Amino acid sequence: MAPNHISLADPTAISINYAHGNGAFKFNFYDAFVPICRGVFNTCDLAEHVWKRKIVNHIFSQKSVVEFESHIRLYVKSFIGQWDKLRGEAEKRSKGAEGESPVVQILNGRGEYSMALGVLPPWWRPLARLIPWYRRGAADVKSLAGIAIIAVKRLEAEERGDIGGRVDLLGKMRSSRDAEGREMAREELTAEALTLLIAGSDTTSKHASFVVLTEDDAA
Repeated sequence: MAPNHISLADPTAISINYAHGNGAFKFNFYDAFVPICRGVFNTCDLAEHVWKRKIVNHIFSQKSVVEFESHIRLYVKSFIGQWDKLRGEAEKRSKGAEGESPVVQILNGRGEYSMALGVLPPWWRPLARLIPWYRRGAADVKSLAGIAIIAVKRLEAEERGDIGGRVDLLGKMRSSRDAEGREMAREELTAEALTLLIAGSDTTSKHASFVVLTEDDAA
């Protein structure tokens, strides 16, 4: 692709390229994905990545997943109910309204913006942000970061006893400690909350699409 860029098209190369301890380091492409502070996804420091990955891995243990599974079931039930409601409303009209929800627009805008910014040389990026399309993307990044900030504030309110608490990924991450008893700082926790939000939306959309496709096949 360029004197210092390569493109991997062979599927067998993926596990080799992204394997831990292979000697490869992340490039400044990931700098475009840091709206708060560096997290497990966008940190380029090996030691920091190892530390954060240990904490993140803990929250996805079998025990942790089982503990918040009941909450997931409630949200899925609510989601399907809303989906059925929208479908019923669309069937009553000859042509349903098309478009994305504001949250989906923000998620998609943020991803498109960060990837488009990341492929630019670092010294181009401040100039690119002056372009209207990039300005809109930067606004999406700020809005999405705001959702993560609110999530952490809610968690802190639960810890103070101001509101009712629940078992979820963010709470598990908050309670996690490394071998020296160190916990994530508020800014670090917010960055990881943002990563969970983005990664979760991506996997949720893929699984939702699978449900729709398999349901149509069964029909």
